[in-house]
Amino acid sequence: MDMISIDFNKSGGLVNATTNIDDNFKSKQSFTIDYLINIPKDRDLDITNRYGNVIVNELAAKGTFNVSYGNLTAGNLKAPAGNPASIIVNYGKADIESINDANLLFKYSKLYAGEIDHLVLDSKYSTVNLHKTSNLTLDSKYDGINIDEVGKLKSLSKYTNYKIGLLTGSFDLDTGYGSVRISKVDSKFEKIQIVNSYGGINIGLNELSYKLKADCSYCDVAYPTDRYKGDKIRDGQRVSLDGNVGTGGGSVTINSRYGGVKLIE
Repeated sequence: MDMISIDFNKSGGLVNATTNIDDNFKSKQSFTIDYLINIPKDRDLDITNRYGNVIVNELAAKGTFNVSYGNLTAGNLKAPAGNPASIIVNYGKADIESINDANLLFKYSKLYAGEIDHLVLDSKYSTVNLHKTSNLTLDSKYDGINIDEVGKLKSLSKYTNYKIGLLTGSFDLDTGYGSVRISKVDSKFEKIQIVNSYGGINIGLNELSYKLKADCSYCDVAYPTDRYKGDKIRDGQRVSLDGNVGTGGGSVTINSRYGGVKLIE
């Protein structure tokens, strides 16, 4: 144990704890070094941890977490205005009950979250599971995105598959080589705008009314022809629609290449 030391330092209102392991340390047995720290929930928290787990019960202050080869478990994280929580997870998993505002960076990891008000997420080779989010901005590659309910979603992605239970506001997506399935859209939705290539699009608009503008090359659009009024142009391998399904409602704009589009079940 002489080759392992733990340094605690205090400077003003900052407490710093560092675990030092000698480069010559060798052991045939596994071991852990666990910290149990009790601090008021309104104190800023900055944690960097490798090869271990981090558990935070509740935080009502600025939080910065960097976890590699381990898991992050958190309860309610409430960031102050203008200081979103910063969470980085590599080769691990995060299980978070709720966050009001957060910037997340995930690689080769899994995210499970309950309710997030505002989220900016950069994700690669990961699985994202969200119960409910009001506003999500996403940059994604090679991910699986599963959301029960989303208000506003803006995303740029490649090789990512989306499964969304309910869309209530707006959906703005530029994607390639992935699939999109939205089971249900609220009747008061604002807009759906999708640029797609080499991926299937399924949106459960069903009996809703909306303005429709679609341009598909080397693919087709399934829409409620009996309720559609407007222009339809077929020119070789290209199909264009510009009109209305029903009366009023939000807007649906789709530009797709080599990827079929279904607006009805």
